[in-house]
Amino acid sequence: MEKYITDFKEINNDGDYAISVAVHQIESGKLKDIVELLRKEGFKLTSVDADSIDAEFVGGYDSAWQAIDRIKAKGFIWNQ
Repeated sequence: MEKYITDFKEINNDGDYAISVAVHQIESGKLKDIVELLRKEGFKLTSVDADSIDAEFVGGYDSAWQAIDRIKAKGFIWNQ
């Protein structure tokens, strides 16, 4: 399973930041677990297929970095 942080950017002048993630090649039976993990971490699902998920987190700078740290601890890596 590939779990990537694909984007981190400021989205407006009010200090909101967005983190985009993508999960690909999800093994059979693991989709629900990944959906629950992302929701628990405050991510909004933007696309869900049988073997992939795209999601986004929006929040202040500090909360965004904390979300990154939490999902990195769960195996997410920066997409290069």
